[in-house]
Amino acid sequence: AAKTDEVVFIDDKFKSPELLEKLHQPCLRASLVFPVKNGKKIFGVLNLATSSKRHKFNRENIASIARLVKMVDTVLS
Repeated sequence: AAKTDEVVFIDDKFKSPELLEKLHQPCLRASLVFPVKNGKKIFGVLNLATSSKRHKFNRENIASIARLVKMVDTVLS
C-alpha cells in the first residue's frame, strides 16, 4: 500500500506471490491496508484484519474506512 499508494485488499482470492510469501498469519481471513499520507508523502499504513468468517469487509465499511483515512490525511497535511 505504501509502495503503490493504493489500498490493498487481501483475502483468499489474493494472487500476489511477492506479498503472499511475506504473510505468515494463516488465521487471518481478510486484511485491508490503506496508505496514510501527509500531503503526497506516505508515512505509514492502516492495516485492518479479520480472522472471523462472519465479519467480512464490504463496500460500505471499506468506504467508511477510506473516508476516515482521508480525514487523517487532511488533518496531517
